[in-house]
Amino acid sequence: MSKSILKASKPTNNQNGSWFSKLNNDTSLFNFRNKDQENSNDIINELSPKELRRVRFPVKTDLVTEYILIKEQDTLEKVVIEPVNVQTSLQLLSLYELICKNKQEPTIDSFVSTLIMQPQATSLSRLDLTNQHITKQSISPLADIMSIDFGIKELILCNSGLEDDAVKILMHSLLENDKITYLNLSNNPKLTATGYKYISVYAKEVHEYMI
Repeated sequence: MSKSILKASKPTNNQNGSWFSKLNNDTSLFNFRNKDQENSNDIINELSPKELRRVRFPVKTDLVTEYILIKEQDTLEKVVIEPVNVQTSLQLLSLYELICKNKQEPTIDSFVSTLIMQPQATSLSRLDLTNQHITKQSISPLADIMSIDFGIKELILCNSGLEDDAVKILMHSLLENDKITYLNLSNNPKLTATGYKYISVYAKEVHEYMI
C-alpha cells in the first residue's frame, strides 16, 4: 500500500469566499445604502408628532398700536374705544407719560409744558404745538390722548416737520374725537399728496358727521 505525498485539501466555504458574498457583507455598497435609508427613516420617526413635545418659552414683547386705512386707502377705520375718566390736566399728563413709557417713545416737550402750567384745569380748549418737531413715533402717544374727550377744540401743528405716516396716525385719532373745530397743519413741507389725501379723508368723514 502506497501513501500519497499530497495532502488532502481542506474543504472551503464557497459561500464566504465568493466575490458575490463579499458584496453582501456589512461593508458592501448595497448594505450601506440600506443602512442609510434606515437612518433616514429613524430621523423622520424622531421628528414625527408622536415623538415631539411642546415647550413654551416666555417672550417679552412691546405692543405697538398701528393705525391703518381701509377700503384701499380711501377711508379711515374707526375703532370704538372705551372712555377714559380724566378730570384734570395733571391726570391727563400722568396718562400721557404712561402711554409714552409703554410705547417707549419720548414725550413732546411743549405738550408736557402746556399741561404742567395748568395742572388743575378740567379741560383744554386749545393745543398749540407750533415749531415742535413731531415724528411718527412721538405722535402715536399724542394720538391716543387726542382720542380722549378733554375739551380740545383747536389743534395747531404748524412747522412741526410732519410726514405722511404721522398725519395718517393723527387723522385716525381725530376721527375718534370729532370735537375739533379748528385744525392748522400749515408749513409742513414734508407732506406729499398721500398725506393730503389722509387729511381730505378726515375732512370728508367729519363733514358727513356734521350733516
